[in-house]
Amino acid sequence: MISKAHRFTRRDFAFLRPKMKKFRSGDFLFFYHPLQVQSKLAAVVSKKVSKKAVLRNKWRRRVYDLIGPELLQSEIPLALVCLYKGAFIPENTQDLQKAWADFKAYALRKKLLKYN
Repeated sequence: MISKAHRFTRRDFAFLRPKMKKFRSGDFLFFYHPLQVQSKLAAVVSKKVSKKAVLRNKWRRRVYDLIGPELLQSEIPLALVCLYKGAFIPENTQDLQKAWADFKAYALRKKLLKYN
């Protein structure tokens, strides 16, 4: 889990959303925008995907656990929103891992992320 300082607030999202660009990989849609101070991450799962908040929160925690540590290691701060657009919440994280690998490769090419 990532700290609250690295998560989006409603105010952050409302301010950054019009400026964000999109990247799609499979059932995932990533909204991103470079920041000045520190990286921020949000995971969004619609009620259309699952009516049960327990399942949506479990998936959100998986996103934070997989993407959060790698995003925070980057030298370049980035605002990232991971939106899941699938029909149902999958049992494993293989699709999420593939989507994150695709986005990370794209972000490294575009110099949005930089690792030592």
